[in-house]
Order: sequence, then C-alpha cells, then structure tokens
Amino acid sequence: MAVGMFLFSAVDALAKFLTDSLHPFQIVWIRQLGLVFGTLILLGIYGFRIFITKHPVLQLGRGILAAGSATLFITAISQVPLADAITVTFIAPLVVTILSAILLGEKVGLHRWSAIIAGFAGAVVVIRPGFENFHPALLLVFLAAVLFAGRQIISRLLSGSDNVYTTVAFTALASSAMLSVPAYFVWITPQTSQQLFLLVSMALLAGLAEFMVIKALQIAHAGIVAPVQYTILIWGTIYGVILFADVLIYLLSSAQLSLFLQVCTQSTENACARLESLQTKNKRAKKVINMKKLNQTAAQMVINARARIDEIETADLIAKLDDPKLVIVDIRDIRERQKTGFIPGSYHAPRGMIEFWVDPESPYFKSVFGEDAKHYVFHCASGWRSALSVATLQDMGFKASHLKHGFSDWVKQGGPIEKPE
Repeated sequence: MAVGMFLFSAVDALAKFLTDSLHPFQIVWIRQLGLVFGTLILLGIYGFRIFITKHPVLQLGRGILAAGSATLFITAISQVPLADAITVTFIAPLVVTILSAILLGEKVGLHRWSAIIAGFAGAVVVIRPGFENFHPALLLVFLAAVLFAGRQIISRLLSGSDNVYTTVAFTALASSAMLSVPAYFVWITPQTSQQLFLLVSMALLAGLAEFMVIKALQIAHAGIVAPVQYTILIWGTIYGVILFADVLIYLLSSAQLSLFLQVCTQSTENACARLESLQTKNKRAKKVINMKKLNQTAAQMVINARARIDEIETADLIAKLDDPKLVIVDIRDIRERQKTGFIPGSYHAPRGMIEFWVDPESPYFKSVFGEDAKHYVFHCASGWRSALSVATLQDMGFKASHLKHGFSDWVKQGGPIEKPE
C-alpha cells in the first residue's frame, strides 16, 4: 500500500507537469492506458471471464466516476499547488462515511461523526472560501473527491458479487472509452522525447500503483492498511515543494489529523487485540511444555503436504467458476457453512469421511467423486485442512487440487457467496 501511494503521488506530479503543454482530457486518457494495459494482461491470463458481472450498470458507473474524478483533479492541479489539491481530496473518506451510513446502513459511532465534522472544517480551512487567496479550482478538487467517494461506495456494493479483476477491467475500459471522444478533439501529438517519456511513465506508474493497492487489499485487511493511504499527502507535499516550488504553509489540516489519528487508533486497537490473542496462546503453550514432543507438528505436515500437491489461487478459481468440469468440495464443518456461507454450487463433504466417500470399494462411496473427467478442488477456511486432505487423497490415487488460501481469501477477494436459507 505504501508503494502504491508513493506511485500515485508520482503520477499526480507527472500529470501536473504535463498540464503546461497538454489538455487534461488527453492526460487522463493516457493515464488510464496503464490500467487498460493491465486489463489486457488479465485478459490473456483469465480470458473473457473477467467481464462476467451481475451488475454491469454499477460497473460502468464506477468507470465513469473514475474518469470524471481524475479529469476534475488534473484540471485543478494545473491551477493550484499539488499539496493543497491532495489535502482537499481527503474529504472523500468523510463523504464515504456519510454515504455508507445513509445508503449501506453501516453503523457510524460518535467518534467517527466527530471526525467527519473536524474533517469538513479542515477542508474548509484549505479551500478558504471568501478570502482573497481562494482559488475556484479547489472546488473542482472537492467535486473530484465526491465522485471518488461515489466510486468507493459502488466498490462496496460490488464486493459481494464481482471479483476485483472484473472491477478493474470495467473501470479501465469504461473510463478510457468515455474519455476517448473529448481527448480526440483536444489531442496534441507529443513534440519532444521528454513529453513522450513522461506520458509513458505516467501510464505505467498508474497501472502499477493500481496493482499495488489491489494486492495490498488482497493480502491484508483494509483496516490494517488504511492508515498508509494518508502518506500520499506527504509525498504530494514533497513533490510540490521540489518540482513546483509550492509554499508549504501546513502539512496536515485538522481534518486529516483527526482522520489519521482515528484510523491509526483503530488499527492500533486491532493490533493490540491480535497481540493479546498471541500472548494468550503462548500462555496456553507454556502449560503443555512438558508434554512429549511430537515427531512432526501440524504446521510441518501442512508444509510437507503443500510441497507435493496442486494448489490453485483464489483468482484463478473465481475465473473458472463456469467450467462444467469443475467440482468444488467444501470440507469445512457444517456450522462453518451455516455461519459464513459457501461457494455457490460447492459440494459439502465432511473431512472425517472424505477418504471413504472417494473410495469406490467403500460402502460410503459417493458417485459425485467417480467422474474421471472432473476437476476436483477442495477447500476449507484457510487452506490447512484441505492441503492435508488432498495429500491423503493423492496417496490414495485420487487426483485433486486445493484452494491455496481457503474460503477466507475467497471472501476477501469478492468471490460469490451463498447463505443458507
């Protein structure tokens, strides 16, 4: 996430530099090419399955909002200091919080409402309406932040049904298609090698930054990496001072400081809770330290199993959901399925019976496991139980794969889920 924020700041700085010679429509269109290039790579890997969505209108709407917010922001930074513009965009989390409470029904505590009020006050301080040094372009940044907030709300609505690659693909194509017409009418062919280098660098860095942020959200909870997003203000300020001689009057407004402390406090509480959990586990471990040492620990068994079985990534399995030869087998406890839901179409097989269910000579054999042409993928919650089960089945001569990071990662990456009635 930190690398992604650094790269996005670099993209903004390059865009501001290019506004001296190119129109914002053209700059934003080329900026989106980095994301389009990434989509083409995904298309080559996963095929047209990345365009399968249950909410095409929302996906297209998100792409339109992405194009609009980027255009407004780049138009604004051609007129105002980069640090000022980035500071005003931090009103987006405030709008997201308000819309989440109104549209999504999410609960917002008193401390978050306090942060919203402080955040709005801080944004007003930056915009400085009614004063001599107020610049109207800051209102464009404000509108860009509102559109960005709308984009985030749509992302939350889509998270339960569409995977992240689908959202990236629709955002890239919808935004670039929307900007193609206005970019054509204001197009200026780059005249120097420097312009061409800056444009190519901006597009590639934008695509790489998007990938970094998505990857960060795949491997860690949003609440853990959220505070790192605020480092973009630091990088934006540094770029502004070094490249554009912006005068730094302040580093963080009261809004950003309030939000920063709020999010960091929440992350600290989460970290403390995890630390307390680990300490409790260590205390329990000390109580059994005198027990006879095992020849092999459970963790070692999982490592050995994974070294010799076929593992499949979550995104790859999501892309194969429509494959008629695919059979997903859920070996979790029935209570886990009832509590957290399950992958649509998955077959439930309790881990304690799986060896008997796949054996044709067993009286408990299940015919679902008797089709040689099928591709069986087993999963549990985090990938440990399924790794051990698939290793055992492999020893029996039964071909199967397992979902490497389990159902928890499936949920994190936005894979479809069904809830028991």
